[in-house]
Amino acid sequence: MSPRERSRADRGKDRSADSGRQRSSGRSVLLTHLYDPEEVERARSEARAKAERRKARVALPPDPGPKEAGSPALRGKTEPLLSLFFSCHGGTGCTTLVASLATLLARAERSVCVVDCDLQFGDTLMALNLKHRFTLAQALEALPSLDPETLHYRLPRHESGVCVLSQAGDVDGLGQIEPSTFIELLALLRESFDHVLVDGVRDFSDYALAVLDVADDVLLVGTQEVPAVRGMAMRLDVFEQLGYEVQWLDVVINRYATKNGVSLGAIANSLEVETRFVIADDAPVARRALNDGVPLVDMAPTSRATRDMQDLVQVLYGVHPPRRKGLFGRIFGGSA
Repeated sequence: MSPRERSRADRGKDRSADSGRQRSSGRSVLLTHLYDPEEVERARSEARAKAERRKARVALPPDPGPKEAGSPALRGKTEPLLSLFFSCHGGTGCTTLVASLATLLARAERSVCVVDCDLQFGDTLMALNLKHRFTLAQALEALPSLDPETLHYRLPRHESGVCVLSQAGDVDGLGQIEPSTFIELLALLRESFDHVLVDGVRDFSDYALAVLDVADDVLLVGTQEVPAVRGMAMRLDVFEQLGYEVQWLDVVINRYATKNGVSLGAIANSLEVETRFVIADDAPVARRALNDGVPLVDMAPTSRATRDMQDLVQVLYGVHPPRRKGLFGRIFGGSA
């Protein structure tokens, strides 16, 4: 039995005990309402069916164009892409990462919208120094008459061109946000933008499952700290329970430093899933970027973290973001 299988068996025992306690109090482990066992199994069956539909939808052929030897195949841009960034632990820097990736896509002349699914305390607006202009609840209320042109006009927009849809900080209308209509809004966003990046998902709430139903990519974002690796392992187990093959997920290790925390090899052995993307640690710049509301890729355009994010955008979206010059390059005309 592998280490992950042993840890999974131990967690299974704990889950069984927890499930018994939660069932005795009338609560479900994964779902947020009161469900009987038949409803839980029906929900899992629906999730498996969604996973099969997603598997058929994301099976896109690789881009046939030229690429450097040894580099991953680039996906051809055949349709708008909706990417779910699933944060596995507090402090992963997922919002900073999403804000920077969205900025890179926008600077490559792609239309981009970031949707913040942390409905109460999301930080996406703050990460891009934006204020509320058109909330998620307002968008859902206007959905019957909402069109792409109106959506582009009403959403708060970063100077790079990134639009943000968020509810954080505005409790009015929270009770009106239903997962069923949320799916309709996501469909409109897919029609209105080249790329939709969903941030603020940390659990398997009804809203998270709604995004999973339509997502083209799911990126599991963690760090190399032990609690984060354990968080990734637990979420991988839940994905498997819901019928999602973990091979469909892209594991992203953010804020990685060679001499700190768990090594990439140990993470792969623990999760039994290879890490696809690694973003270098640049904690001082990341903190300053978040405090100032400036994307990290703009604050440190020549840093290793920025180069790693540029590589992610190129591999995942088939986009070659422009390489911005540093101060020395801007003064003397050299390349950064």
